[in-house]
Amino acid sequence: MTDDGVGDGQPKPPLVPRLIEANPTKFSGYVLDPAKAAGKDVIFVGRLGYREGDPEDARTLVATYVAQARTALAEGDYVAGGEDVHGRRYLVPIELGAYRLRSAWVLRPNGVFSLVTPFSGFWRRSSPGGKPSQ
Repeated sequence: MTDDGVGDGQPKPPLVPRLIEANPTKFSGYVLDPAKAAGKDVIFVGRLGYREGDPEDARTLVATYVAQARTALAEGDYVAGGEDVHGRRYLVPIELGAYRLRSAWVLRPNGVFSLVTPFSGFWRRSSPGGKPSQ
């Protein structure tokens, strides 16, 4: 993985995991919780309008992340990272409002693609030459 989450521009094969999952507490108990989000709540609550700690918003975000991850993986829109005992790591872009967020996932040995963190920064968009924008 590169530091900024931009791929190398090379086509990647579709990735079709057995199951894609995201735990709602990654949202309600983390990015929607100012006490635990280390400023990430500013993006989700302040800028995107989700409600602080709201379970309904957490379920909506789960559905959005799972659907967008499925599409991104099928289209090869991901960055593969290292592998450890938990599985291979991936960065997947998630579009929310005007933002393209970088989310971190793991493909476990059992074929389950699991959300690790909903927001690890912003995904830089590529300029027309395929080079990352600044």
